[in-house]
Amino acid sequence: MQTTHRHTTTIFRRAVASVMLLALAAAIHFFPAQVNRPLPVDERAQQYLNETLIKTSAAFAAAKGLNAAISLVQESSIQLQPMGLGLDLAAGQVLDPINDLVERASWVFLAAMTSVGIQQFLLRITPWLSMEVLLCIGLVLYALALWNRQGAGLRARRLAIKIMVAAVILRLMIPVSVLVYDHVDQRFLAENYRSDMAEIQQAETDMDALQQDMVPGTDEQQTMEQDRSWAEKLDPRPYLSALSDLKKRVQAAVERITDMAANTGDTLVRLVTLFVIQTMVLPLATLWLLAAALRMVARGMGAGRTTPPAAQEPFEKGS
Repeated sequence: MQTTHRHTTTIFRRAVASVMLLALAAAIHFFPAQVNRPLPVDERAQQYLNETLIKTSAAFAAAKGLNAAISLVQESSIQLQPMGLGLDLAAGQVLDPINDLVERASWVFLAAMTSVGIQQFLLRITPWLSMEVLLCIGLVLYALALWNRQGAGLRARRLAIKIMVAAVILRLMIPVSVLVYDHVDQRFLAENYRSDMAEIQQAETDMDALQQDMVPGTDEQQTMEQDRSWAEKLDPRPYLSALSDLKKRVQAAVERITDMAANTGDTLVRLVTLFVIQTMVLPLATLWLLAAALRMVARGMGAGRTTPPAAQEPFEKGS
């Protein structure tokens, strides 16, 4: 009689637990807007990623603008070649390496934008994958495993617990990691970004000004093209004077280009390093930590195989 009562109590407890687990899984799966709402950490993480995408887009635009300004200066130096100034080649030699660096930096900025976009996608899909898929699977599997007291049921329960723990880790790992990125950015990177971007934008402005110095100005053109008598036109002194002034201005521009190339190169390298750390190194470290955490969960739960069946069956205790 006592055995029958205990058996009935055990079945009742299993039924109640199974119904509760299945009801929770159904609520999470069919009513995600009410059950699986965004957490405050999700909103802050999304805000950080939006800000980072704006930064990377601004860096990419600044790099392309600087690349266009440098190309204009190079084209202006080529236009001076027929005048025999001998300075166009020097300008091109100085600008070619920095132009290559700017173009490669723009590739890095584009890759950083892609990385941020992938992180935004993962931040949106993680709640669905972790809660509506993995957690529901774990709850259903555990509810079904309650009805099997044999080895297969115990293994199914261990697997269900692993899946549910992995779902919780996956749900919190990415938004919490993004908040860590935000802290690192505010603590170590934000000030460098602002100063480096200001230098890049100033370099673009200076290149535009140099481009104006690399072509003949209005006074030189008037000196060379104004209406004069044939005797005056045959006099080379006005032309030589205008060319001499232009040559001095271009020579000064080449010297400025040399200084700007060194400064701009250093700034680009710092900016590239900043975005590589922020959008590539830290996310890869997060993926490594996530994989390590999931391996620890799998190994830790697997170590419980020697647990006695009585300890693994919480619904078997008699009253």
